[in-house]
Amino acid sequence: MKKHFTQSQQGVEVRLEGEVSKASLEKMAQECNSGACSCACDTTLKEQVRRVEVEGEDGNVTLMIQGDNLDAGLVAKAMESCDFE
Repeated sequence: MKKHFTQSQQGVEVRLEGEVSKASLEKMAQECNSGACSCACDTTLKEQVRRVEVEGEDGNVTLMIQGDNLDAGLVAKAMESCDFE
């Protein structure tokens, strides 16, 4: 799977291409948005995230991670080992 990270004014956009399920990402986003985030990323990074939105379709999904002072490089590092299939 290919991951593309882009800095935006609202946070970081992550485009995922390949074997990726939109439904699984929507479930993950819902958990993060309700405060029950199960991601294994750094606590400081989790505290910066305000909202996660999902767009696209299976095989081509974009995560919009909105938050305070989010850095695309740090998000990329935190997501290195994530498996979104």
